[in-house]
Amino acid sequence: MNLPVPNIDLRALVKAIGEPLTSIEPLASGATSEVWKIVTPKRSYVLRLFSRQPNRIGLQTEIHLRNSMAARSAAIAEPILSSSDLPDVGPEAGWMLDLFVPGTHGA
Repeated sequence: MNLPVPNIDLRALVKAIGEPLTSIEPLASGATSEVWKIVTPKRSYVLRLFSRQPNRIGLQTEIHLRNSMAARSAAIAEPILSSSDLPDVGPEAGWMLDLFVPGTHGA
């Protein structure tokens, strides 16, 4: 059986976070990104891989939105790593790794 895997260098990501993977599962996929849950023995993360399509939300837009929300004291997921930190690890359109926050998506 072939299990889906994200389009990212998982070995480099694991090395960067310094924790072995316990599991990885797809959470959602849409017009702007694919979202994956990555679990390690210590914690869980959310990995978002941005779409390569033009005029879509990408890493820079996401960073701007998060900064704007944080400036207004909104709760946002804690960022861990992104393609700004490790540009050769994932897709050209960019990616972000955050701590996982349990809940449901509003869409």
